[in-house]
Amino acid sequence: MKLRLLMILIVLLSIALAACGSNGSKDEKALSDKVIKLNFSHIVSEESGFHAYASKLAEIVNEKTDGQVQIDIFPNAQLGGEAQSIQAIRNGNQDIALVGTAALTAVATEFLVFDVPYLFNDLNEANTFLQSESGDSLLEGLSEYGIVGLGYHSALERNVFSTKRMETLDDFRGTKVRVVQSNGYISTYEKLGAQPTPMPYGEVYLSLQQGLIEAAEGSADDLVRDKLTEVTSYFSLTKAHYYPVVAIMSEKAWGKLSEEQQQIFREAADEAAKAGIAKYTEDYDYAIKSMREQGMEIVEPDIESFKEATKSLKEKYKANNKDLSQDLLDLLK
Repeated sequence: MKLRLLMILIVLLSIALAACGSNGSKDEKALSDKVIKLNFSHIVSEESGFHAYASKLAEIVNEKTDGQVQIDIFPNAQLGGEAQSIQAIRNGNQDIALVGTAALTAVATEFLVFDVPYLFNDLNEANTFLQSESGDSLLEGLSEYGIVGLGYHSALERNVFSTKRMETLDDFRGTKVRVVQSNGYISTYEKLGAQPTPMPYGEVYLSLQQGLIEAAEGSADDLVRDKLTEVTSYFSLTKAHYYPVVAIMSEKAWGKLSEEQQQIFREAADEAAKAGIAKYTEDYDYAIKSMREQGMEIVEPDIESFKEATKSLKEKYKANNKDLSQDLLDLLK
C-alpha cells in the first residue's frame, strides 16, 4: 500500500515538473519570438548613399539579431522632411532617420561648427574627423536633447553649380546664389561677395531656369540625379563646406532594445558608414564624369582667395563659443 502511494506521488511530481518545464520553455520561446519593428526615414532616393547606409544598417541588425529587430526603410521623405523627422524622433513617434546638420542645428547648436567654411581640405579629411572620437563626442551630446546619435553616413562636399563661370571673387560679386537655410552658409557667401538666397531645394531647378538665381551650392550627386545639368553650364569646385549627415534614433526605440542589441546597432552603424561613404564617393565620381559628358565645364577656382575672404568666420565662431574642446579649436585654425 505504501509502495503504491509512493509510486502515485512520484508520477504526480513528474507531471508537475514537466508542466513547469513546458511553461518555462513556452515563456522563453515567447520572449525570443518577440520581434521589434522599427522605421528608418531619409529624404532622398533609393539610389543614394543615404539609402545605402540605411540598407546596410538594416541588413546587419536583422542578421545579428536573428531577425528579432527588423527595420523598414522609408526613402524620399515619405515620413516627412528632416525637421519633421527630428521632432518626431524626439517625441518618440519615429524611430530612426538620416538628417543633415543644417536641420539638426535647430536643436543641437553644437553642430553649427560644420557651417563654418573651409574646416576640411577634402572629403577624406572630413570623414576621418566624423568617424573619430571627436565625431563620437558630438553624437553623445545629442542625448541632452532626447536623441540617440548612432553615427554618420558621410560628409557631402558642397560646390557651386551655375549659369555663368564662377572662378574668382569677382565672379561671385553680386551673384545670386541659392544656399541652405543656415546663418553659417549665408555668412560664407556674403563674405565671398555673393547675394546668398536661402530657398527650399525643390525650388532650385525652376529658379535657375527662370533666372531668379544664377547659381546654387550643393552636392554633385544631387545635381546630376535631379537633372540640374539641364539648367546650368558650370560646376565650380569651391569646397567651402563638407556637410555631415547624421543617423539619429529615438530614445523610446532605443529603450526597446536589450544591451546586446544596442551593441549590435553600434557595430552596424560603423559598417553602414563604410557602405554610405563608398556609395557617396562612387556617386560623386560618376556625377563629375556625367557633367563633362553633358557638356558642363568643371571649374577649379582660386580656393586660397576664398579661404582668405572667409577666415574671419572661424574667428567669429571661436569668439562666440568660449568652451570649445581642443579638437574643435584645432579644426578652426
